Amino acid sequence: MAQLAGDDLKTAMTLLLESYDRPSLEELIRVRFSLRLEWIVRDAGLAEQVAELFDFAARHRLSGRILKEAYEYPPPRLKLRPLAEKYPPDPDEPARPVAALVDEAVVAFEEVPVLLSQGEARARFTPFTTAYQEAATHIDLLGRYKALHDCLHVIQLQYREIGRAAEALAEDSREAASLNGYADRLEDAAAPIDERLAGVPNQPPEQTWVRNLRRAIDSLRQAATSRDSGPAEEAIRLLGRILDRDPGRIHGLVLRQSEAIPLPALIFSLRVIWETPGGRGQQRLAGGLTALEALQLRLARLVAEHTAWQNLDNSLRVALESWYELLATDRRRAAERTRGLATIGTGATVMAEDDDSQTVYAQRLLEDWPDVHARFNEVRDLAPSTRRLERLVRYADDLAASAAVFNFGGVFDAFEPFSQLALSRFVEVDKELMNLAEKLTRIGEPIQAILGVIRP
Repeated sequence: MAQLAGDDLKTAMTLLLESYDRPSLEELIRVRFSLRLEWIVRDAGLAEQVAELFDFAARHRLSGRILKEAYEYPPPRLKLRPLAEKYPPDPDEPARPVAALVDEAVVAFEEVPVLLSQGEARARFTPFTTAYQEAATHIDLLGRYKALHDCLHVIQLQYREIGRAAEALAEDSREAASLNGYADRLEDAAAPIDERLAGVPNQPPEQTWVRNLRRAIDSLRQAATSRDSGPAEEAIRLLGRILDRDPGRIHGLVLRQSEAIPLPALIFSLRVIWETPGGRGQQRLAGGLTALEALQLRLARLVAEHTAWQNLDNSLRVALESWYELLATDRRRAAERTRGLATIGTGATVMAEDDDSQTVYAQRLLEDWPDVHARFNEVRDLAPSTRRLERLVRYADDLAASAAVFNFGGVFDAFEPFSQLALSRFVEVDKELMNLAEKLTRIGEPIQAILGVIRP
């Protein structure tokens, strides 16, 4: 798309100011971009903020989308229509790897201690000192919680295999070696935990599950030595208690710390140093500033998309309860029919269960579907085109059409594949978000170096 500039840029800023006051502009940015206006523009008059908004949009190929959303956001601002049609949104480009963006941000932060030797740069930087201290704290906690999450992930990966080995131990003594191997992996994962826990607030919940993990490791060792499945079953019970609650809780703590890093203040600090007359390292600062803004955009979008997937998953769990009850009823009836066939000719009489529970569960599933569909539409609004939702959309459309006419068969054909694929995509988003959170911890080291220069 052609760059919005010159008279068209001036016209766009003028029309945006005529069409939006600050509250409505804040709402537009929050609803359509999953951002807050104060995250991307500094505290100033609205005209200056609009100018900064278009500068931000130009750096990230968002000018066309800003115009489109500003024109279409209810009620449509018809004054903006000609410009929105002249400058359509840029097509999606492959997202730059998070690691590359972090590399550029780190280079920019590494320039800051040298630049702070200049009096004017240091004076401009002073208001951001508190933000850098907060960033250092949250990045440290993010790294600690991510280490705890990684340990829990190891437990999740081993859990099913431990259960299989424990079940087979009574008949195959060779499984003792497997149990020892699983204990080794869990022990390796738990080794750095005490150090990570040292700086974590509210330690008792973490100490509880870590204590249970170490008890489970001891039980696995005992089962391997004695060839007795009893201690292995105790290990499984302890690990199950951990997995019932702690992964989701720690996951939430990781996300909260990543969101709490004051990226807007860090971005504004780089911007004011970059704007300092006579400053050195301008190119590296400019690249790092744009990279940090891109990380902020990525994080905001991923958090919003992750929240939508989480809401879909919560709604889907309710529908899945009816689904599993329905399948259990179907299996029970099939077993009754099989027993009935087996007794034909023996003189025995087998009465099939005469109830309408299957119909009840099917009806519940149909009643649950509209909420699931609404949550899926929220996901569709936020997911990027690279998320590969085509099959999910097809399943959802088939389900919606079948549910509308109470077509049980059509719902049953599409519901399970929809559920499985939705879970797969949710896991994909979750991993992407956790990867971004982990990579963000790399800016902690240069931030600590900056703090070392500016502390009295």
